[in-house]
Amino acid sequence: MAKLNWILFATKIHRAIQLITIVLSLSYFVGLLWYLKVEIAVHKEFSEAEDNFVTNFNLNTKSFSHLAITLTYFMFTSLSTVGLGDFHPRSDLERVVGAFILLFGVMITSYIMENFSEMLIQIQNFNHTFEDSVQLSLFLGTLRRFNGNQ
Repeated sequence: MAKLNWILFATKIHRAIQLITIVLSLSYFVGLLWYLKVEIAVHKEFSEAEDNFVTNFNLNTKSFSHLAITLTYFMFTSLSTVGLGDFHPRSDLERVVGAFILLFGVMITSYIMENFSEMLIQIQNFNHTFEDSVQLSLFLGTLRRFNGNQ
């Protein structure tokens, strides 16, 4: 029984790690798409005169690793609907795209929270089924004892 509990618990931990990896990967790739969108808009002269995300936060002067971490952080806080406000869209086009990303983020956050709450419930209920079987065994043993082992 203990080995079965351990396997079930390890499965749930593995699923949690998978969900975290998916969220971080999604944040990274959506952050890179955000950067591409800003760069395309600047090069097509949609918002050259306007303030944009990259120039406002001086991301065009940073290294790629700093840029990737900043964009992942920005998208992680946006997709999780926390949105701390330290990085935010600057142009109207960025705000429109950001609104759709926030809507998508609500769906992702709901899905993740549903999975995590389901996992917590299953982890809490690992021993409950075995406790019920132990109680049933005690009850049947008591009946057998009162009926003279018949």
